[in-house]
Amino acid sequence: MSALAAELGIGRATLYRWTGDREQLIKEVLAIFLQDTFAWIDRRLDKEKIEGPERFARAVEDMIRALTKSKPVYWLLRNEPDVALRILTGGGVNSLQTVTMEKLVGIIEQEVEKGNYRPRLEPRLLAYTTVRLVDSFVYGDIIAEVPLDFAAASRVIRSLL
Repeated sequence: MSALAAELGIGRATLYRWTGDREQLIKEVLAIFLQDTFAWIDRRLDKEKIEGPERFARAVEDMIRALTKSKPVYWLLRNEPDVALRILTGGGVNSLQTVTMEKLVGIIEQEVEKGNYRPRLEPRLLAYTTVRLVDSFVYGDIIAEVPLDFAAASRVIRSLL
């Protein structure tokens, strides 16, 4: 935070007033990353006219790719795994988990309304389960020393649809 404050030409106290603590700042940056990534995914899936359960699956797969290929996320997971996991998997109203889950619920409900999808699970349960599965595969190497297996993650998620 000191280096950031110096780069911005402000005092540390001002930076903390503006951003909260370091973890809050990282969380806000990651929230913007997720919003931008989901917007990009939506545009791409619209352009390709992907609908129904395939839209849900592709959105999740693309988000996994984005998370695992993000250099800042990778750095955070490797260098500060406790901080990363607290931020990425923490709960609460505006948590990254909740925001992601709500986005997935929205995809499911939109496809149901269009008549493109009849999920076997309730939208919230499917979204919650998917988010937790993504956690297991994306952060599994940190949590349980299980290497990332994108193909396995995709198979498991698609089996729920």
